[in-house]
Amino acid sequence: MPNFSIPLSGLQAASQTLSVISNNLANLNTVGYKASQASFRDLFYQAFGTNGANDPIQVGEGVAINSVTPIFTSGNLQGTGVNTDAAITGSGFFVTQRNGALQFTRAGNFTPDEARAFLTTLLTDGGAQICLPGPGFADRLLAAARQLKINGPHIFDLQIAVIALEHGATEIWTHDRNFVSVPGLPVHDPLPRRRNG
Repeated sequence: MPNFSIPLSGLQAASQTLSVISNNLANLNTVGYKASQASFRDLFYQAFGTNGANDPIQVGEGVAINSVTPIFTSGNLQGTGVNTDAAITGSGFFVTQRNGALQFTRAGNFTPDEARAFLTTLLTDGGAQICLPGPGFADRLLAAARQLKINGPHIFDLQIAVIALEHGATEIWTHDRNFVSVPGLPVHDPLPRRRNG
């Protein structure tokens, strides 16, 4: 019966691989989903005696799925326009807690309550801080706006920039490509720019 079981093992392994691929396709738009990859292994060989040189005559028993492993390479970051969304580049997970149990995820589509908990963790465990304007901030903001000739909606960018400078920031990271430029505070875009062509 090995003549039938060996090709059957190949069909079963190919079927399982198609299931992995189908699952990857089904989760194409799932936030934070990591595709999986199937790898194969050789099934043991069966010896059927020896040849004239006294080498063993071996016949393989087919193939099987060795493992199905997630692929943790980072994809391209895309802006969503949702203030509570976050992303991870490189390795790592967001650590969340539900019903007292820690959970690990790469999905960064947080609800406002989850985002609040995430910020609280950054502030308490991650060393982040919230920077607030000090006394006389309005006067300093107006003086900076006059000096840099900034008005209209960019005044909100200037508020962030002035507070950041007063708290020792050396750069600003934002996906807003129209964010106001302030001397001494370069603006960087964390999202890779797409090139046309």
